[in-house]
Amino acid sequence: MNIFLMLLLVWGIWRVGHGALHFEPVKRFDDVLLPIYALIVFISSVSQKLPDLTELTITIIAGVVLGALQTIGATLKATDDFDRHQRPIVKLQRGWAYIIGWFAIFLVGFGLEIIFNGEGLDGFIPALATEVKEDLLRFTKITDASAWTIYALSGISGLVYVNLLRLRFPVLRAALAHHH
Repeated sequence: MNIFLMLLLVWGIWRVGHGALHFEPVKRFDDVLLPIYALIVFISSVSQKLPDLTELTITIIAGVVLGALQTIGATLKATDDFDRHQRPIVKLQRGWAYIIGWFAIFLVGFGLEIIFNGEGLDGFIPALATEVKEDLLRFTKITDASAWTIYALSGISGLVYVNLLRLRFPVLRAALAHHH
């Protein structure tokens, strides 16, 4: 990997981590729609070729556990502002557990690819670069359905994460509500 791509990868990881440690407005697109989309891609992928049942079970359990772990230490700050759909704007500081969970999702997905599909360790950095790119440029996540484990882990952990936060912070439910 050339030095420019390595620096871009380091910057991307820093950006994801830095964003999780500061209060940022909660966005319905990132916290609800992308996990749902990831689950749709996952279901579409596995309906075409059924995966190993053990791999599928591990993926589902890991997604639930990682989504729950990512909520540890999350802090919500309500504002007096409303968005264009009259939903309250709230800011979320995801915290260290979110960063660790984000990296763990990648590691579990890559580990499952190695164990069940013979992926080599030489694909680690390119796979990490793809994950960082997809987290920074959200629209690129919708273009590749080949690694169903990452989609399953992202979708399941994302929905568990946001729904546990909705239970803990009721104002989050209103901030993420569908407008009529």
